[in-house]
Amino acid sequence: NTDSNLTNRASRELVEMWRSGSHDAARVLLARYEVRLIALVASRLNRKYRDGIVPEEVVQSAIGSFFRVTSAGAI
Repeated sequence: NTDSNLTNRASRELVEMWRSGSHDAARVLLARYEVRLIALVASRLNRKYRDGIVPEEVVQSAIGSFFRVTSAGAI
């Protein structure tokens, strides 16, 4: 399995691999950070907004922005 060969790679290396066209590297990055990011967003949401904001949606938006910016070479 290609993903299992990538799991020990540094995140920076995975980003470079993704920029070179590796969708497997992108999947590993997403798997590595998605759960932690969701937990972070959920823990930081102001009580006033918790009912109206879904942490998973915030993370999906942030991840989409990350991949757009890295594909442009800005990171």
